Parts: sequence; structure tokens; C-alpha cells
Amino acid sequence: GLIVGGDNDMLQGGAYHFNGATWTLVSGPWTNALTGITGKSSTDITAVGDEGAVFHWNGSTWTKVGSTTGTIKPQLKAVNSAGWAVGKGGVVMKESGNHSWSEAVSGSAPAVTLNDVSTSGALSIAVGADLFATDDAFILENTGGVTWNPKPVPVDLELNRVLTLGGENAYAVGDELILRRDVN
Repeated sequence: GLIVGGDNDMLQGGAYHFNGATWTLVSGPWTNALTGITGKSSTDITAVGDEGAVFHWNGSTWTKVGSTTGTIKPQLKAVNSAGWAVGKGGVVMKESGNHSWSEAVSGSAPAVTLNDVSTSGALSIAVGADLFATDDAFILENTGGVTWNPKPVPVDLELNRVLTLGGENAYAVGDELILRRDVN
């Protein structure tokens, strides 16, 4: 197994590999905190972090494979095995094959922080908060393709995690809150 962490974590801003008995620090090309990790196999793992950086583990080596564009590079907070990564500034990135990452059209705003992303079938949902609206919950939905559509959420609490199930149903959790999306 692999875990990642930031400068303020016990992990001291690195990646650690578990061999079944002990955790060992694995060196890599990052210079700042890592904040999210996902994988398809022990030789196909993606990690994201500060400055919009995306890294790939091939089973023996970490390589930087993508980054957000522009002079301000927001922190990426989460990544999923369907190839979506989200983060601060409402940034959404997509893997376009062969571990190549680029920014996708998100339809979100600079004041938005996206904390998590989940995909089931053609449905992908990203959740977080709109910081200009006093931490109002914020949801983006993608039903296939590159367009992400904001969805109104009538609560003023930040959403932290999301789980999509069966292609249409989803649950989002936040501060003292569980939201359910059910179209069946």
C-alpha cells in the first residue's frame, strides 16, 4: 500500500510504501505537500498535491505527469481512478490517456474549493464549498464528456466527500450533513 501526506502531517510531505510489515519513505519529484492518492493496481498509482501537481507511480518510481496551468497553481485535493482530479480554485483536471493530465472545462469559480470527486458509470460528481458564499455547499456534475455543471445546494455547510453508486445515485457528506442524489 501507499500513503501520502503534507508538511504538517506526520508524513512530512512525502509518500510511504507498506510492504506488509513496515512503512518506508519513497522519494519522488515533489517539493510540496501531497494531498490525494488513488490507484488501479500496484503499478498504476496517481497522487496529487500542492501547486496543482500530478504524479504517477509505476511500481518503482514516481514521475511528475501533469500540473495546472497559469501563474497561480492551486492545490489539488482529491483524485479518483476514473481520471478526474479536483482542488482549490474550482480546478478540475482530467487524465487524457497514458498518464497525461490537463485542465478540463469545469464551469466553477475561483472562490470554490473542491474537496472530493467520485465517478460511477458516466456520472462524476465533485463536492466542496463556495468560499464567497460563506462556505455554501458546492456540487459540480458531469454526465460524460468535458462539461461540468454547477448544481444548487440549499445548505451553507461545506461538503467534504462524495460517493457515486450505480451511475445515477450519490451521497455527499459534510459538516453535520448527508445529502442524497437519487434519480431512480
